[in-house]
Amino acid sequence: MKEGFNKIAADSWWLLCNAIGAAAYLWLSSQIWIEPELRGQDVARSGDAMLWATTALPVLVVSILANLVWFIRRAGQGRTRQTLMLVALLWTLVLCASRWLS
Repeated sequence: MKEGFNKIAADSWWLLCNAIGAAAYLWLSSQIWIEPELRGQDVARSGDAMLWATTALPVLVVSILANLVWFIRRAGQGRTRQTLMLVALLWTLVLCASRWLS
């Protein structure tokens, strides 16, 4: 019983870590989103790609690598599939929101 509880607690902590990572990614990405009143105008913002690559991209890469390691290590264990689906849904929504809002 205790081992099952530990697996559920570990999955919950992993979901929380992903939520924190997703929030950090969105916050860092939002720092370079163009203001709504400037959309469609020729505004020179050549530094945006570098800013994103040095701030938000590392958070995304670390999250992807950490999730890969986590799920390879936990493959075949109880709720791993459910946790994988929730994490995949979370990051899909985050990346869609980031793309839509930028």
